[in-house]
Amino acid sequence: MAATAIVAIVASRAAAWPRARPAPAKYHARVGLNTPNDVGDVMVGALLEDTGYALKDIRQVIPAGGFPALLKMLPAGKVDAIWLPEPLGTIAEQDLGAVPLADFDQGSMQNFPFTGYIGTTQWVRTHAGTVAAFLRALAEGQELADTDREAVESAMEKYTGITPLVADNMSIDSYPLTMDLPELQRVPDSMFQYGLTPGAKSAYQIVNMLQPEPGLIRG
Repeated sequence: MAATAIVAIVASRAAAWPRARPAPAKYHARVGLNTPNDVGDVMVGALLEDTGYALKDIRQVIPAGGFPALLKMLPAGKVDAIWLPEPLGTIAEQDLGAVPLADFDQGSMQNFPFTGYIGTTQWVRTHAGTVAAFLRALAEGQELADTDREAVESAMEKYTGITPLVADNMSIDSYPLTMDLPELQRVPDSMFQYGLTPGAKSAYQIVNMLQPEPGLIRG
């Protein structure tokens, strides 16, 4: 899991609330998220909880344009801080002069599972050969990415268009070679905790959606 960050321009709050007019006691920081009911809610919610606050203590700003819109709103003073995954966090630092306020790869969010691949039960069962080939290729890619940062940087530059400077300075993900059920269960647990599964009486059990593969899953 990459270390992601809420970043903000140092002067943004000072510009909004100058010394002659201090921020009111009930001022709620405007924190930009890219989409509603997404991993940003989990990340920011966990960060606030670890420091004694809650999502209700901030004003969430969710523009229709997602991350590109947030990167314009930050220097314009329309938000106080924004949640950005890499490489956007590093881009904001280098292009906007933004300053990291928090690293999410710590505390309750350390090594949080962030990205995965799923398929319907029917498709997986009827395309066993394709699935096996995909898993072999994925395992090779994961192993390369986990042991060769230069290869990751080169791929990021080629397929995302980021500059070599950004690629060299950004935090990168970890790439596990097996699925760890207790670790994966953290995702639905956190979704339930921070209100992303309205109507549910308990967290979904991730084991119910996994197709066992020998040697791939650790229970």
